[in-house]
Amino acid sequence: MYVLLARREMNRLKNDQSAVADERGKFIDEKVAQAEQLQKSGKVLEARKILSGIVSLYGDNAEYAPSVAKVQKRLEELKVARSEK
Repeated sequence: MYVLLARREMNRLKNDQSAVADERGKFIDEKVAQAEQLQKSGKVLEARKILSGIVSLYGDNAEYAPSVAKVQKRLEELKVARSEK
């Protein structure tokens, strides 16, 4: 009986963690989209601040490594675009 309860609790916790990860993933995507809009409107510094913040917050979290890698690539692209001007 206790084993069954422990398994149920483990499954519940896993589901809770997945939901949190999904929400953070959506948050990162929204912030990247916001940064892109800022860049398009000429507010490159503000866009870089948002992207740098994502790297600072989630850079050490392996779960978000693919998203952070995309953000870092976007930051590099902004630096290159800036230096070409």
